[in-house]
Amino acid sequence: REPWRTRLIALANSQEFRAIQLNYAKTIGDLALSICNKYNLKSERAFALAFDIGVQNGGVKAKTDLRIAYRASSDVSEKDRMALIANAVANDSNTRWIEDVRSRKLAIVNGSGTVHGSFINIDEEYGLTDNPF
Repeated sequence: REPWRTRLIALANSQEFRAIQLNYAKTIGDLALSICNKYNLKSERAFALAFDIGVQNGGVKAKTDLRIAYRASSDVSEKDRMALIANAVANDSNTRWIEDVRSRKLAIVNGSGTVHGSFINIDEEYGLTDNPF
């Protein structure tokens, strides 16, 4: 609705606002990279999961990290590590949002899934792959 539509478009087009967005994206990107490095994740899909964890959860909590470290090993496939991380992050989320967090994370891990009641195919819609990032 006007006048908000015009104001929001103007805000999104301003250099100052774009700089704020880029700074935030870099911060989350750096966090995602550290998550990937910590858990030896190499794929675009893994980076997307790590980025989503940064945005939605603020990172991996210390108690969650202990659970992941206890269950993960180097002989576990990347996809299995990602599912373990996704489930651990979901399990340590606010009780009200556990299944919402889980469905979102597992849709990234699996390439598709139902999120907020709608089926999404992340691979097709966003070109996500298992290639190295």
